[in-house]
Amino acid sequence: MSVLKPIVAILATINTKSKEVHFIANVLERAGATPWIVDLSMKPHNLPLADITGEQVARLADRSWLALDGSVRQEAAAVMVEGGTKLLLEKYTQGDLAGAIGIGGANGTNLVCSIMRSLPYLLPKVMISTVAGTAAAQWYVAESDIAMYPSIGDISLNRITTAIMENAANAVAIAAKNWLARRQDKPRRRHLSRSPRSAAPPVVSKELVNGSKLWATRSSYSTPQVSAANRLNGSRSRANLPASSM
Repeated sequence: MSVLKPIVAILATINTKSKEVHFIANVLERAGATPWIVDLSMKPHNLPLADITGEQVARLADRSWLALDGSVRQEAAAVMVEGGTKLLLEKYTQGDLAGAIGIGGANGTNLVCSIMRSLPYLLPKVMISTVAGTAAAQWYVAESDIAMYPSIGDISLNRITTAIMENAANAVAIAAKNWLARRQDKPRRRHLSRSPRSAAPPVVSKELVNGSKLWATRSSYSTPQVSAANRLNGSRSRANLPASSM
């Protein structure tokens, strides 16, 4: 995964949000990110938009996607949350995920945020939601760092919602690039922090030894090593120190 093309997951139910997902994917591509569409639909469909189908997500939870069609919403959602969480955590562990963005109404927000909350802090997470501007938002975000974008109206494509989707998609794309750049730069910064400091200019002291002049140098920041035994014996400790430091 390149810093110039970070992978950003799009989480949504494709059977009800296919047009919106397609729009967000195009915005991410224009912003320099690579969209990775994950279908969380709880009912089977034949729309070909997703990179990861609902069947693949359900299979990660050891369930059949077709069998979910007859399940109650809560049970079907639990299956998709389990499979989606495993999928994204594996993608993140492999170093192939730099951010995530979701879109949905109340039920879709609950579904997507349940998966996003499992992702590590600082990994960019954005949720476009109809309930983002309500007091209920705290229950979806909980202790995570999900950034909520109110959709203002119902999830659809109009001049208001498309502007919000563009803002949210551009925000997560920029954040993903920054996150990936910092992650790839971390080993170099750790190496630099462990590198020895540059030696300071030596301090030169002039001493008289047996009537002749002796020029001695020592580093201005180094301290003579004193053993634990010497610390217990003040005279021995002083004996180990240079004459100029006594």
